[in-house]
Amino acid sequence: MMTPGSLEAQLFRRLDECESAWARALEAVADDLDRPSAAPGWSMWDVANHVAGGAHRYRLLVVGESGVEETRTQDHVGGDPVGSFWQHERALREVATSEVLGRMVPHRAGPRRVDQLLVMRGNDMALHAWDIASAAGHPWPVGEDLAGWLLENAGPVIDELREAGFFAEPLQPTGDSSRDRLLARAGRRGPTA
Repeated sequence: MMTPGSLEAQLFRRLDECESAWARALEAVADDLDRPSAAPGWSMWDVANHVAGGAHRYRLLVVGESGVEETRTQDHVGGDPVGSFWQHERALREVATSEVLGRMVPHRAGPRRVDQLLVMRGNDMALHAWDIASAAGHPWPVGEDLAGWLLENAGPVIDELREAGFFAEPLQPTGDSSRDRLLARAGRRGPTA
């Protein structure tokens, strides 16, 4: 049974926070997705499509369906980037329940438990929120507390995925905050305001 203080409840609460941060960042740029993001070589649209598509891919992994790699070239944004994100995210959350958190899934960087996949999902949304918010000159909607949780729980995964080519080399943090240290660990630099 999931109690408010349980690890499962904490994971789902943090995932809620990451979803909200991503949605706020996306809503602020949704009408201007053609411009570059802070992710090298990616437009705002590319980032939005990657995040919405990520929810779709993770849902496929959780339910054991095939065709995950084929989704990487599909348009997951359509004409409504925010609505499409929530559609895909809700579909993932419907299947990623506390009953399946310990199940192993075949992620392309190696097998993962579903709970680890959800930590990766939250980290992806938080970091990509920075990619679009910072490029648009908007504040990063990830607070210090959430950044600290991600640093603790997703930091080792960032290091592991860097070896597989998914992250840039870490940078020297610009400050001592968890926000600065998370961005630096993920190879991102810039003001976190």
